[in-house]
Amino acid sequence: QGCVFGYIYNMDRGGISWLPIPTDHGRLGFGRINISGDGEYITYTAMKSLRNAIASKQSYVFDRSKGIFESLNIAFNGALGNGNTYGAVMDVSGRYVAFVSESSNLVPEDTNGFADVFWLDRQTREVVRVSTGLDGEPADGDSGILAPGSGLHSLDISSDGQQLVYL
Repeated sequence: QGCVFGYIYNMDRGGISWLPIPTDHGRLGFGRINISGDGEYITYTAMKSLRNAIASKQSYVFDRSKGIFESLNIAFNGALGNGNTYGAVMDVSGRYVAFVSESSNLVPEDTNGFADVFWLDRQTREVVRVSTGLDGEPADGDSGILAPGSGLHSLDISSDGQQLVYL
């Protein structure tokens, strides 16, 4: 399996290292890339073409010391999510990740049919859909994206991972 290489520049050491990304993750390109405070974890969104020529967007966390890629598009029952996932950002520790997903099976009873913002605790595997109305009801429109289908997102997370901001 081939790789596409991104680059990581360390300001303290003045050195550059490679970020190996499997080519099957991003044959059509890459979106937002985010790095934890210590540089150990990296989130990114990759675009690839599926068998039916429809582009798929998926977000991953890469653990640099272990060389492991973790998909963020995992349903509550352990299956793969059934939609696109993009715009991933993480807190400074790399423990908490926020992302946008069009999947309807990441949490039980996600029936609104819109892109939602999710928060993931990578340590406990807790996933929370945060894009609800003030009354707790499901959102009645896409959340965390600027233009449906574009992959342009409007999402960020605080340094401690406990606050998210999105449109």
